[in-house]
Amino acid sequence: MQHVSLDRSLLIREGRGTSGKLLWASFLKKAALKYTKIVVLLFNCLERDLQRDLGFAIPSGIVFVECFQEALESANLLKLVEKHATERGAVVFDSLDHLVTVLGVHKTARLLEDIKEREIPVICRTTTTEKRLDAVVDAILEVAFDVDDPQLEVCHSTCFQKNGKRVLTTETFEIDENLNLKATKFQPKTIEDLIQQAEAQNSQASVPKTSFNMGLNLKATELAAKQRVNLPYMEAQKEEGLVGINISQGKKIRAGGQIIYKPDVEDDLDDSDPDDDLMI
Repeated sequence: MQHVSLDRSLLIREGRGTSGKLLWASFLKKAALKYTKIVVLLFNCLERDLQRDLGFAIPSGIVFVECFQEALESANLLKLVEKHATERGAVVFDSLDHLVTVLGVHKTARLLEDIKEREIPVICRTTTTEKRLDAVVDAILEVAFDVDDPQLEVCHSTCFQKNGKRVLTTETFEIDENLNLKATKFQPKTIEDLIQQAEAQNSQASVPKTSFNMGLNLKATELAAKQRVNLPYMEAQKEEGLVGINISQGKKIRAGGQIIYKPDVEDDLDDSDPDDDLMI
């Protein structure tokens, strides 16, 4: 975001589910440190609410104008800007959404153009995706979630320089409690990173979560004691273990669970229950 100039116009767009409020407040603070007078036109919140949330980090000397009682016409708003703005001042909109709803996107864009023609820097914020607004500003910061990591917010910047060059960047950013902005170049994940992430998630999902010891970490004494325990189903695998088990009367039995086939005289005609000839 180093290409963003506070001498011109800036639009901060909030993507679905994101919030650009802190990013907007960070640029508001930067402008307040640069210009002698800042006028903030409030359409979306009250001054006391904004001061409560951000007042501890916003420099003094900022003029907040609540526009709820103002007639929402472009001419009236332009007069309001001229009344408060000076040569060394800037105009900040807390949100353009209400203006777009009431005036329409074209009149809102024309209002921004009129302010720019007076060489007054503008900082504004919106959630609308109308590209008409993009055509009248010099920089666009769009906050959105990363496609590969839905929990990560990134900022896509489009800056138009005075020589006509367009600079595109994508960055991750952090804003501390004092509204200081720290931006880092975004490094998209490679295919190998995505594969490793998917494998790690699958391995974690396949491991059963238990609250007891499954015998995987037995001590030597515990393992020896376990091996000395003769369980019934283990004894039945041995021929001597069948002694005393009342399942062998009248049947041929072999150790190891073998299946013995014993044909009878009427084997070919015995279709009603062919399994009678199979002895386990």
